[in-house]
Amino acid sequence: KNNVFMHSREMIPMQSFDVIIWVAGHSSVAMCKLDPPSAYANNVLYFKQFINEYCQLDEEQKPLLIIASSSSVYGKKYSMCEEHFSLPESISDYDSSMKMREEHLAASNVNAVVLRLGTVCGAGINHRSELMINSMVKSACETGKIYISNPETKRSILFNRDLAMIVIKIIEKNVVEKITGLNIFNAGTWNM
Repeated sequence: KNNVFMHSREMIPMQSFDVIIWVAGHSSVAMCKLDPPSAYANNVLYFKQFINEYCQLDEEQKPLLIIASSSSVYGKKYSMCEEHFSLPESISDYDSSMKMREEHLAASNVNAVVLRLGTVCGAGINHRSELMINSMVKSACETGKIYISNPETKRSILFNRDLAMIVIKIIEKNVVEKITGLNIFNAGTWNM
């Protein structure tokens, strides 16, 4: 089948793919604070529309979905959280939107792997210097010092190379044995 699914104006039927990776949306608390209505549309409404279209496919036509979620759904818990823990009340629009995605998936007939990602960091084309590790490295290089804000906050982190390896492993497993149902996994170091 095709290698890449691009959700764009020029739609390619999703059943043409073996795997679809969904990373679209407002990807941080800060981004969601800038424009809450747009964040809700991107993170929840468009996602639900996509999943509803996916659920119209016959079971044998459904590609595996790999969905980016966030460890922020756990709130400010300071200990390691397991996937089966009940989720606390959301503390931001971002957390709430990720929980709404997962709730919609749970109520839908999907073949999906949800990755509750720690803060993704590392070098890349769209380098985000405001992210924790990226910010620390930038500060160290520019000033010779590392500045820490919110030292009481614990964060899970995930390097982008590790995320790529996780996605590759999921795809390889799906080739050997089709992944079915809804599967939720934490991805990151717990808790730095």
